[in-house]
Amino acid sequence: MLFKVGLAALTVYAQTSSTECGAITQVSGNVSEECQDDYCYRVQFSCPAGSTPSHLNTFKCKKGVWHPALGANEVISCIENDIDCNYNQLPSITEGVVANCNDAGCTYSCENGMEPTTTGASCDRQFGLWNLTGANSSRKIRCPKAPKEPKHQMRAADKCGEFTGFDENTVEEVDCDKKYCTYQCKEGLHHITSSIAKCTNGGGWKLEGNVQFIRCFGLENTWHESWKRKDGIYRPPFQCDPDRIRHVTLADCENEDDGAVTQCNVVCKGKVIDTTRCINHRGIWSEEWFDC
Repeated sequence: MLFKVGLAALTVYAQTSSTECGAITQVSGNVSEECQDDYCYRVQFSCPAGSTPSHLNTFKCKKGVWHPALGANEVISCIENDIDCNYNQLPSITEGVVANCNDAGCTYSCENGMEPTTTGASCDRQFGLWNLTGANSSRKIRCPKAPKEPKHQMRAADKCGEFTGFDENTVEEVDCDKKYCTYQCKEGLHHITSSIAKCTNGGGWKLEGNVQFIRCFGLENTWHESWKRKDGIYRPPFQCDPDRIRHVTLADCENEDDGAVTQCNVVCKGKVIDTTRCINHRGIWSEEWFDC
């Protein structure tokens, strides 16, 4: 199978046919096959500018079989790029609303622990339009006022309930009661998003820096550490949702060619174990689950 390298006219033969798995043949003519190692046991596919492969995975040759396996009628083809949404067209927020946005969309919450009129915004990339979710989505996102608590009712600290907003895979609970909890990173990890959780007068849990969740990371140059803005909104150099990468962290993310693809190292407990790619105009990872 042939593929072109960069913008040059040079044609290079991929070596999948020389592997024990044989050549990958279920590929349309405008898709390029690219070996990811010296012996072509790891293969990815690319498309001409303006389109994206229908299969974003890294195909791996294992024991004579390509994984993931293609169905009998499946063909790897090129799909036209989707349309990005304009963040300036999102509804404005009012006082008391907390916005947590990344390049995949936004989620909204209230400082007083109640539910806002709009709880989330996701991009319909087929048309480049925002889909809003919530009880009463409108031009402005508002939070209802918390009802005043009669004196005979229980204290706010008794209403918060058990705090569960932390990643049990990376974070250890040091001490916790109805009003105050402390946390630390598990061995091999560092940079905790918040080391404490406090029960507020409104009956909700509050973390340091207005973050929404407690987790730890493996390296200083993960997406969370390197691309954190002062306003608490994370802008990684890719269009995919980093929260979809479970149990591991991302590091050393670099844009390839015109920025259509960003490749990141996958880190587990401080060690690089694999790579994953973000197809930026589709907001989809080539791989999301890893053994850590």
